[in-house]
Amino acid sequence: MANYADGLTDVGLNADVAEFVASDAVAKFLAVTPPVSYHLVAVGADHKVTGMEAMAESSIKINGGFFIVRQEVFEHMNDGEELVVEPFNRLLKQGKLEAAECDGFWAPMVTFKDQQRLEDLFTSGEAPWMVWKHGQR
Repeated sequence: MANYADGLTDVGLNADVAEFVASDAVAKFLAVTPPVSYHLVAVGADHKVTGMEAMAESSIKINGGFFIVRQEVFEHMNDGEELVVEPFNRLLKQGKLEAAECDGFWAPMVTFKDQQRLEDLFTSGEAPWMVWKHGQR
């Protein structure tokens, strides 16, 4: 298991690991809804907007930075490659890449604003990632 170390979640990793072990996948990552207020916009050839949807309400998922991999993943990596770019694309083409969709809490801590939000949750005692205190998973 590995992670980017800049995100927090309440996902039940034990269940994800058990599913992964029972599968033939080489790698699995957490797929999350982007926590942004942007809108996805479709624009036609005539520059007219043909659609608009709040990203948080769309089916779009991003890599949440939590990974489960088998040792075999290194057979799919070449020198100088980043795990989620070339190797994951190879595994995707082979049907050996899975995603665990997160419907619970996930938040990055990349910006100062992210840090403030997470510190506020922690200080208020409402830190959903502290599953050991909430008796979850």
